[in-house]
Amino acid sequence: MNKGFTLIELLVIVMIIAILAAIAWPQYQLAIDESRWSTMLPGAKSLKEAQERIWMTSSSYANSVDMLDITMPGTITDNQVVSSGITYTLLNNGEEHLITVTHNNIPGVILDIYLEKSNNFPHETHCEALTSSTRATRLCEQLVGDKIGTKGDYTVYVLDGSGNGTLDD
Repeated sequence: MNKGFTLIELLVIVMIIAILAAIAWPQYQLAIDESRWSTMLPGAKSLKEAQERIWMTSSSYANSVDMLDITMPGTITDNQVVSSGITYTLLNNGEEHLITVTHNNIPGVILDIYLEKSNNFPHETHCEALTSSTRATRLCEQLVGDKIGTKGDYTVYVLDGSGNGTLDD
């Protein structure tokens, strides 16, 4: 009597493994993206707090990272800090004052932290997901973001705040 597996039995095992992998991979990717997202938050929080301190002393927000009373690791160029694949940008256009953060390994996702004196979305945190990216959308939704609209090619989710403001397309 021959011992071993038939071709059909091997195919069934391979098929079961493939199905399990297809189900598990998106969840694994989401867990990795959430972990990367969490690495963006400490630097963003530090910049936000430094901006609010600048506001208290001068009634205006800084346009340059060099004007802040903190030291950020990485490469600093005027209103931007790039550190470990994370880019922090100070944005002040007269109406909106915010910190925008992106991570090289989370494509299509933007973290926006609006400052307290911003005329638009004051003191709110948003996750922007590239509308065409299922991966980006899943991350913002997983972060318990409520969809508030679109901004260009991005769907905007409010993570903290009311979401009452104007999204410019």
